[in-house]
Amino acid sequence: MFALRSYPALLSVQFLTDRAVTPTRTAEGRSRATARGQHMGRPPSLTPQQQAEARQRRAEGATLKELARSYDVSPATISRLSLVTA
Repeated sequence: MFALRSYPALLSVQFLTDRAVTPTRTAEGRSRATARGQHMGRPPSLTPQQQAEARQRRAEGATLKELARSYDVSPATISRLSLVTA
């Protein structure tokens, strides 16, 4: 009978221990991946060549909407390219 009562308490202690250690393990894993040169986050929608071409076309007067349609991305993606000078 005692074992049945103490089991939930044991699980809660295990949960709290895991919860305290998880951020540390995650940070260690991210730093190891960064050291290997691995990129974090979502891959870019456009290749570097497409980005350069879109910037060039934008400088020549193309609208965000035209560029977005031609590359099959959102206008927000094109507008973010304008902010980044590569």
